[in-house]
This record gives sequence, structure tokens and C-alpha cells, in this order.
Amino acid sequence: MTSPRLPQAWTSEHSAVRALSALAICHPDEFGAALSSLTGFELNNIDPESIRRELLDTDLTFSARNDKYAFLEAKIDDFASTEQMDRYADRFPNSAGILLVPACDAIDVVEVLTERPTLRAVSWSDLLHKLEPTNPLAGQLLNDILLLAGLPGTKAKTRRLLGQALTTLGPEVKVELTYADSRYPSLDYSVPGTWVFGQVQGTRVATSQPKFSAKIGFFADEHDEVEGESKINMCTALHRAWEVAERLETENLVRLSRHRSPSKQQQLFGVEHPYQARAYHLSHVGVATKTSYDAAEVALWGYELARAFAAISTEIWGMKP
Repeated sequence: MTSPRLPQAWTSEHSAVRALSALAICHPDEFGAALSSLTGFELNNIDPESIRRELLDTDLTFSARNDKYAFLEAKIDDFASTEQMDRYADRFPNSAGILLVPACDAIDVVEVLTERPTLRAVSWSDLLHKLEPTNPLAGQLLNDILLLAGLPGTKAKTRRLLGQALTTLGPEVKVELTYADSRYPSLDYSVPGTWVFGQVQGTRVATSQPKFSAKIGFFADEHDEVEGESKINMCTALHRAWEVAERLETENLVRLSRHRSPSKQQQLFGVEHPYQARAYHLSHVGVATKTSYDAAEVALWGYELARAFAAISTEIWGMKP
């Protein structure tokens, strides 16, 4: 397998936005005219001194001399979300909102625009093609952006695969498409009325096709790590969960990881092997599946584990309020 081509100058979303802000400051009239024609907003005659990068976490903010303010959120590797755009709209009320993306017809972009029709989406290609006659660096920037967006393991592509996997699951387990730290996409699993919780995530390497795995178990907090009834209950739940998971594996409903790297939870909860107590400190603890390039396969493994662990949760802790 050949390695994907990598950008030459602007190698991340962050560096690309820095380059865009430099173009905007150097060529404010052309930048404003391009955005005006692509969005319908009146953004001509941008004041270059108003251009700010990463003001209140927003990629770019600026104002035109007609007192029209705007904020711009740029995406290349990442995906667009209504939640994020709403947050910026609250921080910059009465401003024009622009979403700069590789493709305006991408599913995540269409979802955001459907929910918030006052926003406008602009493709990097359309914007930079308009700026290239003024500054040839715009063309080089576009080439790097297209390479970044085309990498196989971007957050946007990982999210799309998880979203497709979500449609294959039944109603007994609540599964939500969300994201973990650093906005890496995930599927979150829970069973209403129980303490079951887990996640499916992909590997975090943009240059590689993502491999997915599930970690399914039970909510855990500091009380479960202190000697007493809470810890005893968690120890019991984890022992039973592993027994159930192995039974599901014999029925070809799941494939379990038996990675033996150290696990703090193994010592805390007294399980025989580290792979019987995996997941995240003070979040949840349970078992992990093997990895697979097939997001739908792993999503189903997580579903089967969560559904089976619900009975254990109810027996040990009763119904969750």
C-alpha cells in the first residue's frame, strides 16, 4: 500500500488558518469581495486591523467598514457541528456566520445548514480560487488543504463511518454519535435505567485508515475506588461482565481484546487480568474489543456487550434513577 501524499507547507488545519488570515490581512478588499460574492453577506471593504485569529476560540473574526461583523470557522480534518456554531453565534451576536469547508455538500455541513439557515458555507476551493490571481500562495495553500482533507483518517471521515454504523443498531441500547477529547468522534453507549456505559472510537492517525474498538462497561467514579460497598459491587460487576463477554465470544457475537499491558483498574478491582478492567479513569470501566477497520462490526460488538451488561447492572445496583 502506498503512503498518502502529504502537504508541503501548511500541514494542519491550524497552520492553514494562519495562512488564510495572512492572506486576508494583506488583501482585505479581495478577501471581502470574495466572501461577499460567495455568501451574499455585505462584507466588502474589510478593515484589515479588525482581523483577529482565534478570538474566543473562533478561527477568524473581522468587520467591514459598514459595521458588518463576521466570524469564520474553518474545517479541513475536523467536522462541522451545530453545537459549535451556536456557541460562536452566541459569542458574536448579530454577526455573519461563515463555515469554511472542503465540500459544502458534506453530510455534516448540510446538517448544520439545515439547522441554522442563517449561516453560510463556503468551500476552500471557491474562496482560494478567487484569491489566487491576487496572490499565488492561495493556490499552494489550496493544494495542501485538498491533500489534508483527502487523508483517510480525518475526524470528518471517521465520524461519517461511525454515523453509518449507528444506523445498523437496534433500539434496546441508546447509542449516540458524539465526540471525545479533542473532538475525536465516538459512539456513546448507554442503557436507560442502568449504569452501563461505553464507547466506540477509531484510531487517531489521519494518515491511516481508522481502526475501531469498543470499551463497554459501567460508569465509575472515585467512590468505586475506595474500600467499601461501592468497590465490592464494581468488583462483582466486572467479574460477571467478563464471564458474559466470553460467552458472547463463543457465540461469535463479539471479539474480545486480551491485551496484557498494565491496567490500574486491574489492581483496583481485583480482576485476574488487566484486559478484564479497561476504559477510562473516573469515567467508566469494563472490557475492550479487538480492533477492526469495519466500524459497523465494532458498533455491533459494543451493542451486544451493552445489552448483556444491562442485566448485570440491574442485579447489582438496581434501577438507575
